[in-house]
Amino acid sequence: MFDVLSELESKRGLMTPQEVADLFRISKRTVQRLIERRELPTLLIGGQRRIDPAALYRHLKRKNPMLARGREQGPVHEDRRELDLRS
Repeated sequence: MFDVLSELESKRGLMTPQEVADLFRISKRTVQRLIERRELPTLLIGGQRRIDPAALYRHLKRKNPMLARGREQGPVHEDRRELDLRS
């Protein structure tokens, strides 16, 4: 079962682009493109991009309200292709 919201809730600290890629099972390059197009909320710390899991969680819920409803009703999106990180 692929429940990205639960994963994001359990994350502590900032995430690297590679960690986000691993979580969503996409390439690091895809995450970098999303960052470059400003479609993924990031922080710039010492020249390195970091992603706040709480901001990513809010971004996903705002982008796809069905995620929030599904969260209350049980498991969310078994098919990861339904999760679109773009704004």
